[in-house]
Amino acid sequence: SRNKYDNAIYKHKLAEYGVKVVSATEIISDTPEGAIMEGLLEMFAELYSKDLSQKVKRGIRESIIKGNYIGGHVLYGYKVVDKKIVVDEETAPAIRYLFEEYAAGKSKKQIVNELNAKGFRIKNKPITYNSFQNNLSNIKYTGIFDNGELQNDNYYPQIIDKELFDKVQTKLKEHKQAPATQKAKEEYLLTGKAFCGHCGSAMVGTSGTSKLG
Repeated sequence: SRNKYDNAIYKHKLAEYGVKVVSATEIISDTPEGAIMEGLLEMFAELYSKDLSQKVKRGIRESIIKGNYIGGHVLYGYKVVDKKIVVDEETAPAIRYLFEEYAAGKSKKQIVNELNAKGFRIKNKPITYNSFQNNLSNIKYTGIFDNGELQNDNYYPQIIDKELFDKVQTKLKEHKQAPATQKAKEEYLLTGKAFCGHCGSAMVGTSGTSKLG
């Protein structure tokens, strides 16, 4: 481990079972001097780990500021060209249509069906309801990149304007408060109050009668 506290805890646990830790690369004696040397080696290992972490974070930060692609998943509607994220004009119209039609009052299901009818695909497969589950709340489509530590408007190009995005967020909030009221055939006490702990969507009540009544 490159953490002196983990080292101490693990070695103590092993010692309780009579297990001795021996280095295959460093010559460390069983003397007090050897214990000091081992402590120094652990300290240098932890220092190296922290220094490397800072350098990696600094490199990622500088790449984002310069607008250079740092790897990972690229949002639908974009593509990478010469280490830069650019608007993919083949798929970006689907994102514009998604936001505009949802803001106009259409349901997600209806919009997805219309996009499939227009021939849009995700990895050569038909678009599903879950495909765009989180896209409507992703502020990157307005050109703003925010990873919690850095906000930059030079990483993702803008596909939709902030006004349209805010309008969609208002509608999402309205639908999230009580989406089950139109689906449930019966009155439920927890309608609009019970939410999935995994995705945050509201729970929808259903009821039925078994074959035995």
